[in-house]
Amino acid sequence: MSVEARLLTKPMTAVTPMELFEQYQVPDEFGLLSIDIEGYDGRVLKAIDFTRYRPHLVVAEMNGFRIREHLDEPNGIPIYMESKGYEMVGYSTMNAYFIRK
Repeated sequence: MSVEARLLTKPMTAVTPMELFEQYQVPDEFGLLSIDIEGYDGRVLKAIDFTRYRPHLVVAEMNGFRIREHLDEPNGIPIYMESKGYEMVGYSTMNAYFIRK
């Protein structure tokens, strides 16, 4: 088996964002949280306890160039982040920028 094939089949253990934050002793308030997980960004954001962890700026990838669809989607990232106390202040290419209110 080639090295490339072995790399593609290596078993991995998934961890939650909360497990990472606790393992690396992330402070409750910090400057930047950037999420880019190839289409799973909303799931990752929803796994974070925003009542405990309060980054000032959150950058999240929103795939595609149809920003209007993301804004109007009831289960989408912008509406979810608004419910957690963040305001979307910008969008560039595929990234949305949210500032804590």
